[in-house]
Amino acid sequence: YAYNGKLDQAIEDYRKTLKIDPDFDSTLWKLAGMYIFKKEYVNAESLIKTLSSRSDKEARSFVSAGLAHMLAFQGKFEQALALLDQGIAADRSEGIEGWPKANKHLTKFFIYKAKIEDWDLALQEIEIIREIQGKLDLEDPVRLRDWYAIILALLGQISKADEALWTWRQDIDENDPIQMSRYHRFFGIVELIKGHPKTAITYLKKGLSENSMPIFVARYGLALAYVESGQMAEAVNVLEKAVLSYDDRRMRCPIWSVKTHYFLGLGYEELGRNKEAIGQYEEFLDIWKDADPGIPEVEDAKKRLGKLTVGSLQ
Repeated sequence: YAYNGKLDQAIEDYRKTLKIDPDFDSTLWKLAGMYIFKKEYVNAESLIKTLSSRSDKEARSFVSAGLAHMLAFQGKFEQALALLDQGIAADRSEGIEGWPKANKHLTKFFIYKAKIEDWDLALQEIEIIREIQGKLDLEDPVRLRDWYAIILALLGQISKADEALWTWRQDIDENDPIQMSRYHRFFGIVELIKGHPKTAITYLKKGLSENSMPIFVARYGLALAYVESGQMAEAVNVLEKAVLSYDDRRMRCPIWSVKTHYFLGLGYEELGRNKEAIGQYEEFLDIWKDADPGIPEVEDAKKRLGKLTVGSLQ
């Protein structure tokens, strides 16, 4: 249901699951994500806070990360970062390490990555997470070299980004379609950052075709690559699919998830589909109506919406 845009049905079945097993945390997080997509933040917050009563201190530790994730979806980046820092300090006092700690740093990473001026801080976070993961999952062939390569490329450290991708490629089993799909997706995103949209399109399309379920990151990157190469109709086609899939992989990228509405608005506007552009700009601005000040996309969407609205009345 979630993958196919049926948000209410997904919520109904996730709720049934939790009635059977209230401690099934995988479903708890997915249901919270569905509520966030629906902008029912009170329901999402209430669900996440149920972990506060758990006897397991590591389960309780995930509360701050979950709430910060919800704040990031709403564009409240500074509040989210402050909550994450509080959670990291609380973990330190309780001696909590491992995935609960890594999860908080990962959310900080995604926030910093979304803010151009904070790429250096994003790099610091990914290095912290890589150190934690290296002690927890020795068999992981990726070891976060996917996101590490992206940040290096954004920082202009192209040779280091290429090296990270190359060393990752050496550890991949070519007969494993999941590993190859992930590699192609991130190789394509790095190529897009490097200014090679056509190459990016080739690899991002591979990353989608090799996986049985559509991957939000690949769709988002592919759409931006189409935009950069001037193929706006193709970009819109990909974004329309991305914006109607409410899966947990999309929720892992809360900021990109919301920006999808903005870029879809740009696409519709360029194609002369102004009514649809208005709808996407309105949705984008509604989600980020209380966002931190100074977000460029918010200011641009307001201007574009104003012009389109005036034009529609003439």
